[in-house]
Amino acid sequence: MNHINARFLALLLAISFSTCVHAASSRHGFLLFDSGTVSLKNGNVVIKIKGHDRAQVSGEGKLNIGGADVAVTPQAQAALAQYDAEGVAFTDQAKDLGVESADFALHTLGQVFKGLLHGTADEAGSEADRGAQAIDAKARLLCRRLDEWRQAQDAAAQAVPEFKPYAVIGADEVRDCDADGKDSPPAPSVSSPKNSS
Repeated sequence: MNHINARFLALLLAISFSTCVHAASSRHGFLLFDSGTVSLKNGNVVIKIKGHDRAQVSGEGKLNIGGADVAVTPQAQAALAQYDAEGVAFTDQAKDLGVESADFALHTLGQVFKGLLHGTADEAGSEADRGAQAIDAKARLLCRRLDEWRQAQDAAAQAVPEFKPYAVIGADEVRDCDADGKDSPPAPSVSSPKNSS
């Protein structure tokens, strides 16, 4: 990187402020997919899709659709609990990456302005490149986590017919998430968190 331009500075500022806002709550998250929206509220996954009642999956694997509990088998409840656990893990990992990205952006801004003042913009640019590569690697890990969540979702939908319409995380979303990392070495898989309750 030979110089730092204004567009780069503006992008870093936008990332910093938007990420801080979205990462403000560690127990809430919101995701928009082609088929519907998924949000995390107090550890419960809430799914909203057009033409269907709202569905909620708790950490204990309980399914509620339209305000009514759905009776499920113990095996199905375990699948739903795993789906919820993967959703919580994905949201936590996304939050951590967002905070780290914001810290990186703010640090880079400081180094850039320092470089502009002292004539070391090239050095600041090289440091920014290295930091961006590290963030990119962690973003690919997050895409792997999304795929693990999708697999848990599909298993829950297979076990609980009532849940099938709410399986909104598709393979296309996972492919789009990881599209930028196709030419990079594969990232290691991320193990699912153990239930501490």
